[in-house]
Amino acid sequence: MFEAIKPRFSTEQWTLGHLIELYKADRLNLSPHYQRNSIWSLSAQRSLIATVLSGNAMPNFFVRSLPKNKLEMVDGQQRSRSIIGYWNGEFADQSRFTITDAIKNDSKNAKALDSFKSYKISVTILDESFSDKEVEDFYVLVNSSGLRLNRPELFKAEYYSTRLLKLATELAGSPEFESFGLFSDKSSDRMNDIDFVSELLAFLEFGFTDKKEKVDTLYESDITAAQGQSLKQKAQSTFKRIGKLNTAVALNRTRFKQKGDFYSLFAFVCNNPDINDQSLERFYRIFLKLSPHIRPSQEECDPLMEYAVNCVTQSNSKKAREARNKLFEDLFLNTSGKPNETQKAIAEYLGIKDSDFEKVGDSLVFRLDALEPQI
Repeated sequence: MFEAIKPRFSTEQWTLGHLIELYKADRLNLSPHYQRNSIWSLSAQRSLIATVLSGNAMPNFFVRSLPKNKLEMVDGQQRSRSIIGYWNGEFADQSRFTITDAIKNDSKNAKALDSFKSYKISVTILDESFSDKEVEDFYVLVNSSGLRLNRPELFKAEYYSTRLLKLATELAGSPEFESFGLFSDKSSDRMNDIDFVSELLAFLEFGFTDKKEKVDTLYESDITAAQGQSLKQKAQSTFKRIGKLNTAVALNRTRFKQKGDFYSLFAFVCNNPDINDQSLERFYRIFLKLSPHIRPSQEECDPLMEYAVNCVTQSNSKKAREARNKLFEDLFLNTSGKPNETQKAIAEYLGIKDSDFEKVGDSLVFRLDALEPQI
């Protein structure tokens, strides 16, 4: 016969306000050595906040009691960081509402803010008799989902507190970037959108580079506050200009929904801020009319075939990225007054005459009505 069970835990109800205050008072450790750092995507964090705001329940939290009135989060770290981050104004909820200091300081919002802080969570507290090994085993038991972390999730786990990750997360969740429709909800949940925005930020800092080398460099060294502000302004400015193209013809209806092509468009727009919006839209439409002819099997026109090949073969290499950029520059930055070799090759393939070129600004480009198919 077994002996009478002596519980080594207790259960409590906390409010979110209590959770936040424990963390602020440095009484609650969210990063014990056996824990992964924060890996939740912005989408996952917003979903959790939606659960709170809708008044629905969330799963139980597990906390370990430590000496000197300290506590350690055993299971619930991701949820806790999301709650604290939302309260601190680090991200907006699904309705794009952010809790700013101004919101907190306005008495008109007191009732709504109090209702958020009053939301109750169930907490199981393991007592101090638990050894480190027992707690580690318990953590593995409750987190044995078997889901393998991908590259961006591993990066977030390692670099969760860096300015770069916070900036990439903010930009990936911005209305401008989300409007491009480059990533599905499922892909965003695995943080592939943040990984891609990190590549765009690496381009802004270093120009064309091989694969993700400079992304790794940026994360390892992190960025200064001044760097972050500069990168944010450049990225937002470029997204805004691409957003106007997206309004003209939705990117997710074009080849620019593919990451390699979007990277090239982003680089061209960023590198040529003096091109006015009207000219940029004209160039965009010209490229879209050429798009059906851009394919790896296009042996009748080398420039279009090479661009396509560089989108599928080592597409993230410096060489491929520079080659794709060259096509953009040859098509839209020719100021010589006569067709260059790339334009001649495409004109010959399409049966275009010299009279089918025109000046847009200082650049000689194909006339839209000379190109097929119509878009």
